[in-house]
Amino acid sequence: MPLDAAPPLAISTSGLTKSYGTRTAVSELNLAIPRGVISGFVGPNGAGKTTTIRMLLGLIAPTAGSGEVLGADLGQPQHFLHRVGAIIESPAFYPALSGKRNLEVLARLGGIPHVNIDRALRRVGLADRASDPFRSYSLGMKQRLGIAAALLPNPDLLILHEPTNGLDPAGIAEMRVLFRSLADDGITIFVSSHLLSEIAQICKHLVVISSGRMVFQGHIGDLMNRTQPLLRATPELLGQLGPLERLATGLGMVTQREHGSLVGQGDSRLAALLFRAAAQADITLIQLDVLRPSLEDTFLALTGGTAGRPTSVAGAWALEGTHG
Repeated sequence: MPLDAAPPLAISTSGLTKSYGTRTAVSELNLAIPRGVISGFVGPNGAGKTTTIRMLLGLIAPTAGSGEVLGADLGQPQHFLHRVGAIIESPAFYPALSGKRNLEVLARLGGIPHVNIDRALRRVGLADRASDPFRSYSLGMKQRLGIAAALLPNPDLLILHEPTNGLDPAGIAEMRVLFRSLADDGITIFVSSHLLSEIAQICKHLVVISSGRMVFQGHIGDLMNRTQPLLRATPELLGQLGPLERLATGLGMVTQREHGSLVGQGDSRLAALLFRAAAQADITLIQLDVLRPSLEDTFLALTGGTAGRPTSVAGAWALEGTHG
């Protein structure tokens, strides 16, 4: 591949749109998911994530736009679905059948070699419980069996919708290890989730949509770097808050008072300037922190949400821009 050539994409779309009458669920979505990455797909409830995934899997037809999945035309899913594994909702299996028997049924329906069953069970850590009835499985085991079903065709691409939904911390940690091992083997994983803290731990690539439109796509680090950090400064004496505020204003900070502290947008360079100015003015600081935003903070700023954020702090947190 030439040095200036773009990396191959597992999923690419151009103007992907889905409308239901006068309501547009997904609008002009241009996805570019590189091969071999774990890509997070996030957005508020009703943002269009499920609709997008259904279009990618050929379950519903787009109203407009085009795309490719693993190099094959989105409009001809028969050319790529045999290389894709997916979980769209909670996996459904026969309760009375064992985990292995459930996979045997799916393999027979899909014309998948029997040898793939044991391989998939081992991959998700269920080999020792393969003969137990599905109804005896814990929620985490049920989710892992769903991923085993998605792995039956030895896919190049996994599309997973809320795979950690309802899991306890231990189950989520198990999923994290599994996803990383699959990505290490070159499988592309496109995973939607509302657990933003989990997405931050497992994904390097991120797609954010809101109201059916893309508001960010790219490396998760690029998104985090575009959110302005907060600077919090606390003087030893409450009476020094006013003079400290005047110093901060003189340095170009826009601040607000919170519980005896000043809070405003600022980086480590500005923190150093404020520290020196305070020392020269005989103001003793007992706290001077640069607060880096979490993915949740960034997500809420990007999508216009405020849930879970104090209004005063949320007002100080802002994005430099968006990237679509």
